[in-house]
Amino acid sequence: MDIEKYLKTFLIRWFFEMTRRAGLSLLLIGVCTSLGCAWRPSFPDLSDLKLPKMPTIKLPKLPDLNPFNDNVDGPQPDETLGVTTIAGSSDVGEFHLRASSFYESLRNRRFNSILTYQDESLREYFRDADDFDTYYADLTYSLQSAYISKTRPLNLKVQEFSQEEVGVAAVEILFIGDDSRALRPGETDFVRIDRWERHDGQWWLVPGKV
Repeated sequence: MDIEKYLKTFLIRWFFEMTRRAGLSLLLIGVCTSLGCAWRPSFPDLSDLKLPKMPTIKLPKLPDLNPFNDNVDGPQPDETLGVTTIAGSSDVGEFHLRASSFYESLRNRRFNSILTYQDESLREYFRDADDFDTYYADLTYSLQSAYISKTRPLNLKVQEFSQEEVGVAAVEILFIGDDSRALRPGETDFVRIDRWERHDGQWWLVPGKV
């Protein structure tokens, strides 16, 4: 057999076989691509669905968190002591105004000074002289214990007003002043809680009960 003729025949057959396979592969890819692009998943028509009716839930009514609400269940004031309840929003505003005015008057005052002690405007927030003397002495001692320089608070911040019970309120105050201790430049502070009571239609500062 002529080897050259045999190789030519083999190469021709091999070429046609590869061409045929390539054509079949391209045809298969085209069919798959066409089917893949045309196919879409079918979803049910949601407009025909009937959803179950959800039950109605009634939530309980939350309690009134206003500390100065008139309708407060609990202990009532002892009228024999002259304690009166807060009648409405005007009384709340009166308490805030009166308490804020008092604490504002303490700013930048020296409490180890006889002039501050004799200031009649400070005594207007106390029912009698004994209450004023007790409060003044306690505040002066607290300023000294907190190392407030010259017992003079440079700034005061009322941090919270709260009603403890009917006709009784508490005020939390932050006192800030220069630090009197050696080698400790800067400021120091302390927190004080005062008690106020409403007697005969007026709010008074009551010392020694907090």
